[in-house]
Amino acid sequence: MLMTPEPWRRMKTALFCCLLLAAWTTSSAGLHADLPDPDFSFRSFCVAWGGTTNAVFERFLREVRPEIVQCGFYGPMFHGYADDPGSTGYPMQLPVSGQREALTVQREVNRKIHKLGLKVVGHFQTVNVIADPGKTNGFLAFYEKGWPEDLLGPRPHPDVRELLMRDAAGNVLSNVHYVTYVGLCPSSPHARALLKAMLKLAVSTGLDGVMANYNYRWSCACPYCQADFRHWLGERFSAEALSARFGIVDLVTHRFERIAAQIPGYPAPDAPALDREAMRWGAAAFKRSFDEVYLQYGRSLKKDLIVSTWNHLGDVGVTEERAFLPLEEWGRGEHYFWYSGGYGPTKIEDRKLGDGWVNCLYLRELGRGKPFMLGKYEPVRMKNSVAEGLATGGSGMGLYMNLSDPAGYSALSEYLRFPRVFPDLFEGLQSDSDCALFYPRASVQAGQRQAGDEFREIGRLLSERQLVFDVMADGFSDSNRLARYKTVLVPLSIRLEPAMAERLEAFARSGGAVHAVSTVSAPALADGLKARSVWRIDAPWTVKAAAWRGWGRRVLHLVNYDRDETKAAGLPQTPAAECPVPVENTACRFLLPANARVSSVRFHEPESRKAASLPFTAGGGELTFIVPRLDVYGVVEIRGRGL
Repeated sequence: MLMTPEPWRRMKTALFCCLLLAAWTTSSAGLHADLPDPDFSFRSFCVAWGGTTNAVFERFLREVRPEIVQCGFYGPMFHGYADDPGSTGYPMQLPVSGQREALTVQREVNRKIHKLGLKVVGHFQTVNVIADPGKTNGFLAFYEKGWPEDLLGPRPHPDVRELLMRDAAGNVLSNVHYVTYVGLCPSSPHARALLKAMLKLAVSTGLDGVMANYNYRWSCACPYCQADFRHWLGERFSAEALSARFGIVDLVTHRFERIAAQIPGYPAPDAPALDREAMRWGAAAFKRSFDEVYLQYGRSLKKDLIVSTWNHLGDVGVTEERAFLPLEEWGRGEHYFWYSGGYGPTKIEDRKLGDGWVNCLYLRELGRGKPFMLGKYEPVRMKNSVAEGLATGGSGMGLYMNLSDPAGYSALSEYLRFPRVFPDLFEGLQSDSDCALFYPRASVQAGQRQAGDEFREIGRLLSERQLVFDVMADGFSDSNRLARYKTVLVPLSIRLEPAMAERLEAFARSGGAVHAVSTVSAPALADGLKARSVWRIDAPWTVKAAAWRGWGRRVLHLVNYDRDETKAAGLPQTPAAECPVPVENTACRFLLPANARVSSVRFHEPESRKAASLPFTAGGGELTFIVPRLDVYGVVEIRGRGL
């Protein structure tokens, strides 16, 4: 049938719009080919460290319906300590003591979560187990006398030491953090067999996934690590290089008195070259073991098993668990990331906001857009903690979700429900920043710890001036990625690798701006860039901003960290002591694309189910509006044609 021109024109227009919408959706969702379910994503998340049988927890899940519910304990620490009456306290807070009894309760909890249409992820320890090597207790007693073959099959090895981290003399290593731990050695095939047996049992309880925690390494020099480290060195260095660089004359017979592959850790400034190589080996070896247990075996049990990790970042620290892992391996095969970091509380007079803003941008970059959250070790600022995660592209906080406190319950309900009530503020979007702050990962790995410190401080200064910026890791900075930005900021102290320097030079030749920036020059530079940026937000230093764009809309997130510390000091340290100090009349300007037409500007807050229309002025290539009041978290949604 021959179409007339007008229907054909309409069809072409519709087809173009569909293709363009598909392109937006693909780019913003960031399809992850490394996952069994590449479209995996979520915005609402909650974690229960205990209290999973309480009525208040069940009510919270029914009302809020977070997409991911992380609760329950499994794995070696669980089995090794569950039969102790103390297991109902720290660190697991089991509902009841006893392996079988606790598993029965956790199965029922998982069933109830599934009945609500939610997914449940259980905590699963990788390394740490409670025991004192000088005594037969905890994990040691469990392994030698209490191993339940009907649950876990036969013991992987008769001698428990074959599973544990040891020094070169064969002594079992231990650490103390609240309690005494020994550690499973990821290089030991027997330890991996134990993890697989326990993972199989955990999955059988109805888990949709596991959160792997205690992803550590303690400079183990056991025979398994000795052999693997020798293999690593032999593949990378000639005999001449081994002798010249490390003093190793005969690799085959060489015995390492110490293997300095500490995870987390960072070599001392005067550390020998072998220590830095050991860090690289340790990171790679741990990842291989992790993949064998969780990605290969775990997904043979359940093909779409959600695998996530809990690690530690501190304040954008260089010792995070994957600091020495090749960038392409960082988080590969994992669905989401929980990092402890961004510690509070605030101290406003010292310009300390206790925020995790730069942490969040770092995780968004290295995780390539996968979900993330920070575990912030303070029980007060529920709203702030969730807000900064949502604003920067994550899923809110990962610890201290105080549901028993009325103020905590209210805050968490409102803020975790917010992305579900207003999905257009979060879904189908990509960053709307025209500026990137370069993260010098190669420099940090090469020993320039100060480069990481400078990056962190520059990021803080930029965010305090409401400059909308992304973090860009050196390994992800090819020419296509650079072309997204007008400006790239490079910390002054780093030494660029030749290939990276060439890419930045090409970017500059094509019209981009590259600025070497220090902590001294950052404030003035940020103000100058903000004046020319797509977004300009004029607010006190306690306000931080992030911006996103999608089909027919731009979205601006504002988070206010100011609070009345005097008032809060007189209150119990619960969520009622958040005590935000509102910011009035925040002036905002947005540079309009050519031929764009704005139809509405609306302001959303988690505390309200209704959006407020904001008066605006559009003309001369820019849009201006004022946010009358910002308590903690507000999102401005701009709708129109050509945005």
